[in-house]
Amino acid sequence: MGQMKAPESGVTVRMYRLGHGDCFLLAFPKNDGQAFYMLIDCGLKKGSELHSDIAEVVEHIRDATGGHLDLVVVTHEHEDHISGFWDARSIFEQMKIDQLWVGWTELESHPLARALRKKYADTAADLAAAADLLGAAEDPADRGARQRLVGLVGGGDGGALAASFGISAKNMKAGLEMIARKARERYGTRFLFPHTRPLWLPGVEAVRVFALGPPQNWELLHSLDPRGGEAFEIASATDDDASFFSAVRGAAGGMDPGQPFAGRFRIAEDEILTSEHADFFARRYGQGQADHPERWRRVDRDWLRVAEDLAIRMKQATNNSCLVLAIELPVTGKVLLFTGDAQRGNWVSWHLKDWDLDGQESVSAAELLNRTVFYKVGHHGSHNATLNENGLAQMARGEFEKDFVAMIPAHRKWAYAIKPKPWRHPYDKIHQALLEKARGRVFLIDQEHVQRHPDLSDEEWDAFQGGSQENEIYFEYTVRDGG
Repeated sequence: MGQMKAPESGVTVRMYRLGHGDCFLLAFPKNDGQAFYMLIDCGLKKGSELHSDIAEVVEHIRDATGGHLDLVVVTHEHEDHISGFWDARSIFEQMKIDQLWVGWTELESHPLARALRKKYADTAADLAAAADLLGAAEDPADRGARQRLVGLVGGGDGGALAASFGISAKNMKAGLEMIARKARERYGTRFLFPHTRPLWLPGVEAVRVFALGPPQNWELLHSLDPRGGEAFEIASATDDDASFFSAVRGAAGGMDPGQPFAGRFRIAEDEILTSEHADFFARRYGQGQADHPERWRRVDRDWLRVAEDLAIRMKQATNNSCLVLAIELPVTGKVLLFTGDAQRGNWVSWHLKDWDLDGQESVSAAELLNRTVFYKVGHHGSHNATLNENGLAQMARGEFEKDFVAMIPAHRKWAYAIKPKPWRHPYDKIHQALLEKARGRVFLIDQEHVQRHPDLSDEEWDAFQGGSQENEIYFEYTVRDGG
């Protein structure tokens, strides 16, 4: 296999078909005739492999780039975005990496980043306590809930569930640190802030990269679900998790101001049988008697099963800390949008301020969206990671309307088999909206070929096929910049 070639103008995008996860390799033409290689994320959910394992894909990336990555971009620290850096570390160690870009949330010195890390660590500890309580339960359903909870938050028991930022396994953090170490041998790590001056790619003519997110706003970082016209459906989840965590701390023997009753009105479970009320609890609730007919009245552990939903929302909050990039081509102004797993607050924040270009000219998020002709679909196409209003509905307007193409890194068979609640990746309404907007030109990681849409002319279909490749290892598409 030869090296991946950059087009004469524009950019070629490869979506590697790992499974349920993101791994994108971009090739831009450099002024010296060589290719500039940008890798955006590299990971997948364990067990979701499609045709190739991670080592095979990273070997392919090494060979396709001649062992040289000009830039690695990490959107956020989730398994399905960075696990490959550790799992295939021996191959990455063979490569030269010039620079690493991450979001400002990775800065140890940033006050808001520190506050986020503390909140996520505290929440992880509470979820670990809930897992311990479920593990001690007699009901097999509770023990099953514990297994799913541990899986959701990255494995391990007790304090091992808490990570330095978000809920990530230790080896994934080590993989990211390995990439940062290799980048230090060249140009190092750059921490990106939204609404700052656009960035340039060294040696690439006039391509500009805009950092859209993550927002530097606590409320927006925790605003997860679309509202009103932003949504393709109305989500019903709540952000009020305080009562659950208060109950966990109480059940685990801790003190918490969120408990609804003062201490004199409560009896700890392990003190019931030695209290003056022991006979009452034994008769009415079967306390201390595993086969008592009144045990059905008890809800000792049932409430803990909501921990699974809260763990998912915890991971979604980390999604909102995603680095989001809009890559603008110089001749036509076409934009490629890479959102990671960004959710509502991240998307909304893009529209709060324009980007200053030279002190006299500026550009807005709406303008960048209007010129977006390539969209890496957020969070595998989940219901809350692509906004409609101020999102997809604004993309590819006017002269760019006929050029829209999307890629969805979702392995549906694996996602739909998740228990007890299947992951609807991609969400059907979003998938259909993408197909309509792109007139069928949507690459789905588990679908072998893009099907021709009846609205495409012969000329458009031929142009699409001429600019794309489909095989078991990757899908490839070239966005032309004029000519």
